[in-house]
Amino acid sequence: PIFATDATHNLIHIATGVLALWIGLSTTGERQARGITSFGILYLVLFVTLLISPDLFGVLRVDVNNADHVLHAALGLATLVVGLAATRSSSGRNMAIWAEKLPLDW
Repeated sequence: PIFATDATHNLIHIATGVLALWIGLSTTGERQARGITSFGILYLVLFVTLLISPDLFGVLRVDVNNADHVLHAALGLATLVVGLAATRSSSGRNMAIWAEKLPLDW
């Protein structure tokens, strides 16, 4: 498997997923931007912590691997950049409006 996980690791990801949904769906404007920035910082702290202790100081039964490190770093950096960009936006409008300006051609 690419990601080696256990039940605790999966529960942590479910909890952070619920947190991300709450930030995205129940907050707006500056509060949402701060929430996204904080989420990015949380994942970057988690990334560094897991570099120091791959089993999260005994909380996880299975050590995280390089794929986990890449995922945590990428998620942390991406959400931090989006949150900081939204915070610096002079419009102060809802993130949904800000996101419409992104050049995404899918």
